Amino acid sequence: MNTQVTATGMSVTTKVTSSLLISETTTEADFATAIDQTRAGILEPVSTTNGTSFFYHATADNVAASGKQSDNAFVAYSETATLANEDAGKTSYDAGFNTNYGVTGTVTTDNVEYGYIDYTFYLKATSTEADQVIRMTKCNLLYNGAAITTEKAWRVAVLASAACTTASAASSAQTPVISILTLTEAGNQTSGKAAASTSSLDVVTYGTDVEIEDDIDAGVTNYYKVIIRLFLEGEDTTCNNATFAKLTEAYTLDLAIDMGNADDISAVTIIGSSVS
Repeated sequence: MNTQVTATGMSVTTKVTSSLLISETTTEADFATAIDQTRAGILEPVSTTNGTSFFYHATADNVAASGKQSDNAFVAYSETATLANEDAGKTSYDAGFNTNYGVTGTVTTDNVEYGYIDYTFYLKATSTEADQVIRMTKCNLLYNGAAITTEKAWRVAVLASAACTTASAASSAQTPVISILTLTEAGNQTSGKAAASTSSLDVVTYGTDVEIEDDIDAGVTNYYKVIIRLFLEGEDTTCNNATFAKLTEAYTLDLAIDMGNADDISAVTIIGSSVS
């Protein structure tokens, strides 16, 4: 986790079925069938078991040449210093994280580094039938339009609120993590474990179904706040300079979210990387 991993700029396209609408804002007139969002920011490796509490190594001597840590000595990642960065969609950053990753002098929007980047949007679901579900059915990450073969440290945590009666209510609703997705064949250094505290690793569960809602009544309109959180898992075996040092802003992430009968739509369990 001491590598200088730079990945700036990622475009995320999210499409929904005709039974759903999507918007970057809570304004009713903005809801449509697809949105494109781009974030530009420098990401450095962090580690997490739950997608909300992140940790990292403060010094390079805690990490061996292979990338495996020599001891479980982590620092909690905390974005508490104020810095409005419209490109990254951020209002704050972790000052110690930037110092420990080698940022010197004044931290600006050009050199600031982050542990994760969020893409936030709202769903509007109007069900004409009973017992409908909402599931993410596509999560396809590409680099320069090609499948990712080596840099498998990417993680996508999906956070979603419970059903709300208005979009404005959804904007302030709690958004717990419902799943953390990983690329196929990705693996962590220590038996599938990631940092769970400043002094310990714990098993992290990847690949659970991304189901935002499991039972919608007929004739009801619900709103949901969804956050797509992208980060680089520092405990991943591919998280090193050899795979990430020269990667730039050519990443794209295509998402699809569907609503329908549970038997008709299947939720994704991994990050796809197929060209389609």
